[in-house]
Amino acid sequence: MVQTIGGILAAAAIIAALTVIGKCIAWLVVLLRKVGRFVDDLTGEPERDGFPARPGVLARLKSIEDITATLATLAALAALELRLAALEEQMHPNGGTSLRDAADRIEAAITAKPETTEAR
Repeated sequence: MVQTIGGILAAAAIIAALTVIGKCIAWLVVLLRKVGRFVDDLTGEPERDGFPARPGVLARLKSIEDITATLATLAALAALELRLAALEEQMHPNGGTSLRDAADRIEAAITAKPETTEAR
């Protein structure tokens, strides 16, 4: 009877150990799947039947940087366009306040007066 109890306890211990080992293996499989998905997201995936290619994180980051650079260039061009429009406004007469009006007034004042430097 003692041998039977010892055998039952040994069998129970083996079953408990196998259960713990099985749980650890199941946990490890889940963890490795997550790591595999993370690596796939990081490096990207090639195209396969029925699924398009997925770029990796670095490729996505590069495209974001390219878009950001393009937007910065467009913003700089818009600022230059505003400055050019302001300069163009000054090149046309507008009734007295533009640079063109001031140049016209100076020209009119110079041509209207005779040369006074020769009289001295």
